[in-house]
Amino acid sequence: MNKRALFLNLTRHWFKCVENGSKTREYRKTTPYWEKRINSVHNGDLIVFRLGYTHCETHRQITRIRIVSGTALPRAEWRYFGCPNNEQKFFEIEFSKLPPQ
Repeated sequence: MNKRALFLNLTRHWFKCVENGSKTREYRKTTPYWEKRINSVHNGDLIVFRLGYTHCETHRQITRIRIVSGTALPRAEWRYFGCPNNEQKFFEIEFSKLPPQ
């Protein structure tokens, strides 16, 4: 069985947090664009984080994907998405702290 990969571009701040292991969850709005991409990967597949649109990347293994409400977002993500009434839904992609072996 071939592993699939989900590619995500991040700003330098979030990329460094993934690299050093302090960030182990990524959030995306539940839009048709993200539904198509996220529904094509499963636990055990790879998530590839890229520093912006450069060739610098790091890999992690997806451990869980679920849908959460705006009230479940950490403060930094909540501010980024600007959830005025917390009614929006988000994909929460949980991943390993270290690159897969």
